[in-house]
Amino acid sequence: MSVTVTRDGIIRPQQDTRVEAAMLPSACPQNHAANLLPLPDGSLMCVWFGGTQEGYCGYLCVGFAPVTGKPAVE
Repeated sequence: MSVTVTRDGIIRPQQDTRVEAAMLPSACPQNHAANLLPLPDGSLMCVWFGGTQEGYCGYLCVGFAPVTGKPAVE
């Protein structure tokens, strides 16, 4: 069985009505340690680490702000 995952950053309700989820876009094959940051306008920014492999050069902090749909940190 195969599943198509849409990584567009749009927050969608889940089967459990107490949960909303968004699959965020990332050009990195490995991503971890996500954190949510509330912004002054009430929106949320998500930041995480991403790269080819932890411990190797090129690992960086990535951010995404769903309100604009654009990377918040480059």
